[in-house]
Amino acid sequence: MVQNQRMSETIWQKNLQKPNFSPLKGDIKADIAVLGGGITGVTLAYLLSRDFKVCLLEKNSLGSGETSRTTAFLTYDIDCNLIELAKKYGKEKAKNIWNSAKDAIDNIEKITREEKIENEFETCPLYKLPRDKKGLNDLYKEVELANNFGFPLKMRAKDIGLFSKEYLVAENNAKFHPLKHIYNLALRAKDSGAQIYENTCVLNYNNKEKEVIIETDKGQVKANYLILATHNPIGIFAQVQTRLIPRQTYIISGELNQGPQSA
Repeated sequence: MVQNQRMSETIWQKNLQKPNFSPLKGDIKADIAVLGGGITGVTLAYLLSRDFKVCLLEKNSLGSGETSRTTAFLTYDIDCNLIELAKKYGKEKAKNIWNSAKDAIDNIEKITREEKIENEFETCPLYKLPRDKKGLNDLYKEVELANNFGFPLKMRAKDIGLFSKEYLVAENNAKFHPLKHIYNLALRAKDSGAQIYENTCVLNYNNKEKEVIIETDKGQVKANYLILATHNPIGIFAQVQTRLIPRQTYIISGELNQGPQSA
């Protein structure tokens, strides 16, 4: 049974024409099967379709899950700050985590340019403001460690009526329209031979000796490799589902008198 996730329309979904892909009809074979039609799954289908026979399966429509409900802000300064990452994984792994996020931003920019995708991609800085004195001290520590890793973070000061005049600026982040990006990318992937199926729910998958058999509500897919690119992957209950907790993030959007400024 197909579940409709469009309970409320986001700003990314409004007034946007999306390409439609039919459901799977019958049994097929592929080199690689990708589960999930968000930005990760569609990007993988696009990249892999150049060299492999790729099949992408999405239970609803492309981008209908977390991709349509993102802030669409692309940043290497992720939710867990650099100091905490270093404490948890060590400095080298923390640096690699930030570098992987920066590589992702660069990859989106590269694809946007090469494919001439109109997705409103734009580089911009990230600003972080402290809530208290401890938060301000943490920002200084983050800047110091980030600079040691080669990331362009710095502290600036300007009175905007909050706790502190000082705030952190991280350059070379970006923003874009996520659905315009993946809709166009899906069409490019299709042109390269990728098979994309919407409204196709994966029920189960089994790893055989030389292939993976994926059971859906519309047919069976046999593939050499399977990539799980869903927000909440199926089949790995103990490792993922038991650790998930519900969280809510609130975002305020507003118009600035001027565009993003670095100073």
